[in-house]
Amino acid sequence: MAAESGGDLAPENSYEEAVRAVPQELLRSGVWTADRPEHRALVTALATAISNEGRAEGIDALRRLSAAANGRPAWQRTAVLQGVKASSRAAQPAPAA
Repeated sequence: MAAESGGDLAPENSYEEAVRAVPQELLRSGVWTADRPEHRALVTALATAISNEGRAEGIDALRRLSAAANGRPAWQRTAVLQGVKASSRAAQPAPAA
């Protein structure tokens, strides 16, 4: 089923799409430019969840969010990187080539 206009997500992809979209949408909001403990905690938790999921699209989104050239405040980039570092996948050894 395709996504309908108005922002509704298709049922089969709603969770995955929402998980990847939430950090991007939050961090675009002007309210989220302030470095507050609750903002940092939520961004870090979302980045950890996305990293734990291990999907390429999510990892790519985290890379974009943590890039220094993206113009986001430093605390946002740091929170994303801390979330990735805290993920269970970060503790796993890299696959042999």
